[in-house]
Amino acid sequence: MLEAIGAESVSYTHNTDKIALIFKVDNVEEKYKELKEKVEFITKPSAQKGWGIKVAHFRDPEGSLIEVYESIE
Repeated sequence: MLEAIGAESVSYTHNTDKIALIFKVDNVEEKYKELKEKVEFITKPSAQKGWGIKVAHFRDPEGSLIEVYESIE
């Protein structure tokens, strides 16, 4: 997950990255467009071909990592 969000290490100082909330969506690009004015995304939609998914990541107000994903072929 660190590689997917572009992080080099995890800091547990503020309880971040102990839990990731992962939500399947129909279309990551559409969800990104819908939310980008409301949240600050850590990553833009990108294909993770090894996992067979397209993902984008952001944090909730408490700092929890949230991933939205869709399956790709």
